[in-house]
Amino acid sequence: MIIQAAARICDNTSIHIAALIAHEAKIGNSSFIAHAVRVSGEVDIGDGVSVRTNASSIPQRTVGRWASVGAGSVVITNVREYATVVGSPDRQIKLAAPHYVDGDIFA
Repeated sequence: MIIQAAARICDNTSIHIAALIAHEAKIGNSSFIAHAVRVSGEVDIGDGVSVRTNASSIPQRTVGRWASVGAGSVVITNVREYATVVGSPDRQIKLAAPHYVDGDIFA
């Protein structure tokens, strides 16, 4: 795992071996970064995001809260909250509705 300067990793985030987190990237709370993922510079990954094996991104993109990026995907667009994207280039295949319980959001 390589984490470059000024990258910010928040609480309860799991980053697996051979991942690269580039300069000034931000990974939110409770996110999962799988084996061999490459997060480019200035990418903002929200809370609860799952990024699967060998996925990558181009710089200056945002992956919204509770989104999922499929294995081998290349993120070239901003990913909406609760969206699932796959492919190279990425395309959205699903948008999950958030669940509200007593004012709190549960994915």
